[in-house]
Amino acid sequence: MTPHDVLSMLDKHLAAVRRAEVAVGAAEAAERQARRNIDRAVGPLTEYHEQVAAGDREPDADHERELLAALHSAQAAVTLRPAFTTDPRGDGSPRMIGLDSTDVIAEAALAGARRAVDARRAELTTFVAANLDELAAARVPLSVKAGQRMAVALQTLDAADAQWREESRFWAQLARLAGDGAQSLGSLPANPAAAVAPAHERPVAPIPAELAAGLVEAVVA
Repeated sequence: MTPHDVLSMLDKHLAAVRRAEVAVGAAEAAERQARRNIDRAVGPLTEYHEQVAAGDREPDADHERELLAALHSAQAAVTLRPAFTTDPRGDGSPRMIGLDSTDVIAEAALAGARRAVDARRAELTTFVAANLDELAAARVPLSVKAGQRMAVALQTLDAADAQWREESRFWAQLARLAGDGAQSLGSLPANPAAAVAPAHERPVAPIPAELAAGLVEAVVA
């Protein structure tokens, strides 16, 4: 494969992983929605019967059928499973606290989406492992260009840093000469460039040295 081909294949694998992860998020949302649909279907039906029994409204067979149909639709793929918790005051054994309503279709879709993510990630890992040298060689030129741009930017920063330090020395000296009156000057701010590595410690490019030994020199040459 050409450098363009191998990087393009990597992008396709990464995109496939992202799509699978999005699908998991959608399946998780659908599973949560399925749980809520049952409660939403039960509420109007119980409210209707309460209002009829209280004399607040007349019985309406058509409306009741609609409410029952909505409840049956929400319950079509639902199963009840015991819910457990661990009592921290006891011996740590699980204790049943009730029943959870689970939509088996939504649950199965979520399990399938998670399996798809695992499969896409495994494919990505296999591809990278099999093509690591080609991927590294294809990416080095882009990384070297990034390093060169950074070097130019750091040259400007070095000049600004030197000027900042000169001005800091002036104000520090002025504070010493002012003696007790230096309190009116306040404290000097920290140098924003202080955390930048010295020029002799800066890497040539953002590439792992162990992986790209010799590649950068070949590109620069």
